[in-house]
Amino acid sequence: MKLSGAGVVALEVLLCAAPAHAFCRSTTCDERVDCEYDRQGCPIVGATLAWKSSCVSYAVQQDASPLRGIDYGTIHEVTERAFARWTGADCDGASPALSTLDLGPATCDEPEYNQSAPNANVVLFRDQDWPYEDADITVAQTLLTFDTETGEIFDADIEVNSFTMRLSTSPSDRDYDLESVITHEAGHFLGLYHSRIQGAVMFGRNAPGIIFRELEADDEAGICAVYPPNRRTPYEDCRPRHGFSPDCAPPADDGGCAVAALPTNAPVSVPLLLGLVVGVVGVGRRRLRQAS
Repeated sequence: MKLSGAGVVALEVLLCAAPAHAFCRSTTCDERVDCEYDRQGCPIVGATLAWKSSCVSYAVQQDASPLRGIDYGTIHEVTERAFARWTGADCDGASPALSTLDLGPATCDEPEYNQSAPNANVVLFRDQDWPYEDADITVAQTLLTFDTETGEIFDADIEVNSFTMRLSTSPSDRDYDLESVITHEAGHFLGLYHSRIQGAVMFGRNAPGIIFRELEADDEAGICAVYPPNRRTPYEDCRPRHGFSPDCAPPADDGGCAVAALPTNAPVSVPLLLGLVVGVVGVGRRRLRQAS
């Protein structure tokens, strides 16, 4: 009986022990079809996502957002600071084994991945429309293209919903803080899912006037788990797959080949690209939404 009682006490301690962190990693599972989640909402199906190189690049849409009065220089500086927070995270005195490179302005204003042509990981605004569901509550989203078997990220594009959302670098009670939004999306860009910690940058909902620019301990634990300082990488090339191009791919009739171009017999529309698989390439969206 004493041994049994001791076992019960030990079991209770294990069951009641809270996890040290609440960050989650993104995986290759399709959120609409085959994802399963643990008790804290982390996906537990599929390979975890990460860039395999020790360096990843991005480009910023040169037109930025005239609708919200945001020019290229502003979003360039905001994006640079956002990524610097993640690459400069504290991993017990060291930094994540990943660096980022700004490749300058991009003319392309659409998310796409070219399987046999140059690419760009673009930060872009949607001033004219928001061609996806939940336009009234989605602040931004990151479109990730990845290897469905290994979880290697091939491409990432950040789309900011400037069409319906008020954005500012000096947020008022009515505006969303642009730098907070980009810092959150940069976390998705690098492979993180949402956190359950409300004060964390990677918490899944935001509100006007609330600033989540600086990483919390949970955010740092997450990025250090994805890119530990002792991580060995197969290559160090910062350029996108197949090289860099600031321009969108030409239409398919002109030889372009992008994942965003659906096959002619596809029964789904462009807004339903989440989980589209072409060969071993998958596409998934990660979203930042309004606080409820």
